[in-house]
Amino acid sequence: MSASNSDSLRTIGAFEAKTHLSQLLKDAEGGIETIITVRGKPVARLVPWRVPHAEEAPSEKERILAAIRRLRAMRAQEPAGEDSVADLIRMGRR
Repeated sequence: MSASNSDSLRTIGAFEAKTHLSQLLKDAEGGIETIITVRGKPVARLVPWRVPHAEEAPSEKERILAAIRRLRAMRAQEPAGEDSVADLIRMGRR
């Protein structure tokens, strides 16, 4: 595989990247980042996968609670209308 290499970064053409994808994936597991080029222009980057730390990624429950808080805040900003649901439906059909 002829590509410009360094310890943790390499640049490779798209055709050659297709040919050597398995090796590029193994290298990514080992921490090597690869820039893929088309006619010498960088178009993509293959980087090692990093699992987010538990403290970085909110849990499903935290995301749901945050969404509920946002909805409640939006509802508090909206003045309560006197239209019934049926009135709102009729207005939406106009």
